[in-house]
Amino acid sequence: MPLIPVDVTTANIIPSGNYKAIVRGLTYQIKTGEKWNKDGTTEVMFEEWLKHPLDLRRVHLILLIAEKGLLFHQLYMVETAAGFMAAFLRATKVPITKEGFDIELSIEKEVGVDVGIIDDPAYEPRNVINKFFKV
Repeated sequence: MPLIPVDVTTANIIPSGNYKAIVRGLTYQIKTGEKWNKDGTTEVMFEEWLKHPLDLRRVHLILLIAEKGLLFHQLYMVETAAGFMAAFLRATKVPITKEGFDIELSIEKEVGVDVGIIDDPAYEPRNVINKFFKV
């Protein structure tokens, strides 16, 4: 997707770059429609979320970058996205054991984010997180 120049003036867009963010919250979502979007996604309690197949689950993160604003990011539970989930957990220092992990331990922790901007014709310009890192 084409990148938008860093001097973008679009409201609510955080300029590209590396930032320190704080994980302010998360929600558990399941895919209930044809696509992952506002009409095809439902927020559920953790116990309900666990009952669904991995490809129908994701974690919706709410991150705060000081003096820049909120950033939202989805962590998918499919195998092809496992590296991104692991990078987030390592960056927030959440322990991973052979039994699993408790992602809620990431709430209120600091995490480094490499923020980018994409211009998807189906949406308005928006931020994306290219990678997570320890701060």
